[in-house]
Amino acid sequence: MEFLNPKTWKPAKGDSNGVAAEGRQVFVAGQIGWDENARFHTDDFAAQAEQAMRNVAAVLAEAGAAPHHLVRLTWYVTDKREYLDSLGAVGAAYRAVLAATIRR
Repeated sequence: MEFLNPKTWKPAKGDSNGVAAEGRQVFVAGQIGWDENARFHTDDFAAQAEQAMRNVAAVLAEAGAAPHHLVRLTWYVTDKREYLDSLGAVGAAYRAVLAATIRR
C-alpha cells in the first residue's frame, strides 16, 4: 500500500488522506459488539467497539489477512454523544486491536 499525503498539506492525524493499494480485496460485513456466539457481554460503547474491531480482525485472519492490510473502515454511530464521550477508550482499543500491526 502507498499512503497518499500531499507534502504541502498539514500532516494527517491518526490516518492517511488516501491509500493506493492493489491485489486481492476482502470485504468485511458490518461488525457489531457481540462475540463469536452472537452474544453481547456489555452495554459499554467502547467495549462493544473493541469487540467489533476484534471481529474485523478475525474475519481478516480468515482471509489470510491482518489489520495492517486495512484500507478503509466505515463506522456507523447511533449516539454521537456516547461516541464522543468514549473517544479515549475507543482510541486505546483501536491502537491495541488494529493499529498495533499497521506498518507505515
